[in-house]
Amino acid sequence: MKALLSLLLLLPTVFFGQNDSTGVDEEVPQKLPPMRMLSGEGEAQNFFELEYEADYQVFDQMGALVEEGHGEFIDYTDYEGGTYFVSYDDKTQFFKHTPPEKSYFIYFMIGGIILVLIIGVLILREVRFRAIHNNLVLELEAQKKKISEVNLSELEEKNQPTLDKKRIELAMESQLNESDWRILNALVEEPSLSNKALAVEVALSIEGTRSSLKKMYRLLEIPSSRNMRLNLVMAVLRISKNIS
Repeated sequence: MKALLSLLLLLPTVFFGQNDSTGVDEEVPQKLPPMRMLSGEGEAQNFFELEYEADYQVFDQMGALVEEGHGEFIDYTDYEGGTYFVSYDDKTQFFKHTPPEKSYFIYFMIGGIILVLIIGVLILREVRFRAIHNNLVLELEAQKKKISEVNLSELEEKNQPTLDKKRIELAMESQLNESDWRILNALVEEPSLSNKALAVEVALSIEGTRSSLKKMYRLLEIPSSRNMRLNLVMAVLRISKNIS
């Protein structure tokens, strides 16, 4: 009877001990990646996980040291494409990295926008210049017509030129030589003459014509622009007839 009671007392111990030694192993929890991998901010990052936290070194496929440090995760997001070897303690592991292809669409878009803006600015400058040029031509014709109407009888009787040389010289505070005078009269008749055509008209070299124009621009303080010749003609006409 005592032997039977002892056997009954030992049965739970035997069964429980057998469960502890032969039962299913407990499931090992999976390691979570670093929080910055889960943040969802910015571009995706790539990490290589070591078996445990340790001092490590990363080499490329040519054997060159790429990175070294201490930790459990290696961020290889910015690595160039290729195979890399990780050495820590007495272990060596490797991984391959294929970086995503870069999209150049945004660069083409930015370049296209800049090109369109440049072309637009150039077109606007040309339109503005044409408008200023046309206004000066119209104003010049109006001034010439006004002078002709006011002094028509006087010009017919005395055969005087349209320009007043003395007034122009007084305004310039300098005397006009014969070449300067011929150039001014030629420009009053046809302001659009090129330097070459103007030089032929006044029987002067192109360089001499250019030099004479520069002198008169300076003396009459004609501002630098693409319409300097028209502005010069307008200035001498106003001076000649004292028109404001």
